[in-house]
Amino acid sequence: PALLVLANEAAGCVDGEACENTVYGFRPSSLLTNLAAVSGVLGSVALPLLGSMVDHTPYRRQVGLWTAYVLILVKAVEIGVGQSTWIAIVCLQAFSAVLYNLHVTASHAYVSELSRDCSKQAAYNASFFVILFVSTLLFMLHVMAWSFLMGTNDIGTARISQAITCVTCLVFFVVSWQYLLPGRPALQPIPAGQTLLTAG
Repeated sequence: PALLVLANEAAGCVDGEACENTVYGFRPSSLLTNLAAVSGVLGSVALPLLGSMVDHTPYRRQVGLWTAYVLILVKAVEIGVGQSTWIAIVCLQAFSAVLYNLHVTASHAYVSELSRDCSKQAAYNASFFVILFVSTLLFMLHVMAWSFLMGTNDIGTARISQAITCVTCLVFFVVSWQYLLPGRPALQPIPAGQTLLTAG
């Protein structure tokens, strides 16, 4: 919501009224659609190569580690969302969506090695999804509580959410990637006659 509010303000649109004005060549109402399209294209280009790197090289940990650290940095920068920074934050949002998918690719490569027993693996996956959804709910409640206590608008709430995200990622990503997830050999060699790019 903060990005939409800021895009509308930049285009000179008044709340609640139909607006044909554009900013940076697009209507503010199409901001989220454009953001999804750009991140989808970037992901389609980047994920095959980096997924191949996770599978066919011993750099899985490095992919996870560096995507984690860059995500923390991006979230720290996004705390500064405002009228003069919103378009840069939109670009960072597209970039961080791709980074997040790369991060998950590296993380899931570790998850698949937890057990060769299908029932245990299913139980692990179920537990992880429960933790994910409960964490999401707790995050939303935490942001709503701080937003209510501080009486913030959409922009203030966005800043609160990014600050909480940054601190949470800092703690969990550093502990996980520095201390808990070791380097691993390649899951499989690059198929004969292919390169890392064509394997991806």
